Amino acid sequence: MNKNQLVNYARQITGATTSETQKHLSAILDAITYALKNGDDVTITGFGSFKVKHRKEKQGTNPSSGKKMTIPSKKVVFFKAGKPVEEAVNATR
Repeated sequence: MNKNQLVNYARQITGATTSETQKHLSAILDAITYALKNGDDVTITGFGSFKVKHRKEKQGTNPSSGKKMTIPSKKVVFFKAGKPVEEAVNATR
């Protein structure tokens, strides 16, 4: 599901206009991004949580040349699904 499909699905449920739904979804995504950028965790009860983790520098191999290289450290976003989401995904159809 892409962003437009998500907006259309939410619009059908809420009865809001497409532009209102897009505005609300963008605001939610911006708020999550802002919190993660500032080092805060984001927990949406019943859905899941987002955290920023630090990945250490490590040694790797360039697949095209076979040469050793250093992969720099970086921050990565980690998502842990909540129990209701995990149960819904694993439910038998």
